[in-house]
Amino acid sequence: MASLGLRGGSPAGRAGAYLAALGVADPDAWPALPALGDPSLLTSRTRRELIRRRDEARAADGPPA
Repeated sequence: MASLGLRGGSPAGRAGAYLAALGVADPDAWPALPALGDPSLLTSRTRRELIRRRDEARAADGPPA
C-alpha cells in the first residue's frame, strides 16, 4: 500500500472502522444485502423485500430514542 501513498492499517481495517461509524454491527452481513442496481428497475416484489428487511432491522434495534 506504500506504493499508493497509503500509510497505516490495511484498507480492510479502515473499511471496518467506516462500517462501525455507520453503525453496522456485523460487516459480514453486508454481502447479504440485495444489490439494488438501477432503482428504476426495482420491481414491487423487490421493494416489498427491502421494506421487510428495513422493518426487521428497525425492530431489532428497538424503539427510537
